[in-house]
Amino acid sequence: SYVIDDSSRLTLMASVDDSQYQIPIDPSFPSTPQPNGTPWAGGPGGLPATALNDNQHEQNYYGVLAYQKSAGSLDFQVAGFARESGAHYTPDDIAATLDFNNGVATDENRRLYSGGIQGDASYTLGDNHTLRCGMMVLEEASSADTITTVFPTTADGNALGAAFPIIQNN
Repeated sequence: SYVIDDSSRLTLMASVDDSQYQIPIDPSFPSTPQPNGTPWAGGPGGLPATALNDNQHEQNYYGVLAYQKSAGSLDFQVAGFARESGAHYTPDDIAATLDFNNGVATDENRRLYSGGIQGDASYTLGDNHTLRCGMMVLEEASSADTITTVFPTTADGNALGAAFPIIQNN
């Protein structure tokens, strides 16, 4: 907070977070062969689940700038604010992830933005009466983009042919 004079103040609040996570894999999952039945390069036992390295990158930012003023019987505040958040999940080796996730491997990128302005005021009319008002304007936008790689399958669920991506952008 910064005091401008005896009757007004400017306040800034902000936060930044940028985090990278490795998604833990349940080590009790059994090893799996490739879709064509041959073992992975790791040997005849197949690829262990712990060999996967799925990751998520998260970012979160926000800021608020507020101005407060008192002038006689009038008190008011106006504040602008913004927030942006995102999470991007990326699977490890697509073919291996397909095997451990029942034939589905998704790269997912989600974003959220919101921002706006808020204001409120009060005016003292006398010892028993105060007039108050306020307003807020908010804008929000979100997106979710995915690339989901899947195996074509037979009617009984067996992998049939090479995996292919399904792309969805919102």
